[in-house]
Amino acid sequence: MNITVVQEDLMDKMTEPIGECALCSLEITIDRNLSPEVKRRLAIHAVIENYCRMWPHAKVDQLEDFIVDALEQLEEVSNENRTG
Repeated sequence: MNITVVQEDLMDKMTEPIGECALCSLEITIDRNLSPEVKRRLAIHAVIENYCRMWPHAKVDQLEDFIVDALEQLEEVSNENRTG
C-alpha cells in the first residue's frame, strides 16, 4: 500500500468544510492473452473488491455478475438498434 500525506489549504477548494480529502489509487494488472470478455470481468471484479473491501467474496462476485449482465444487455440493445 502506498500512502502519501500532503498538507495544503483545502478549505477554499471544498464545497463542504471537512478538512481532508483522500484519493485511492488502484493499479490492476491483467494478462494480455485473455479474451476481452474475461479482461472486462477481471477489471470489474478488481474495482468492486478494492472499493468494497469488507464485503464477502460471494457478494463481490454477485455484483460483478449484475454489472456484466447489464453491460451485455446494453451491448445487445445497441446492436439491435444499429441493425434496425
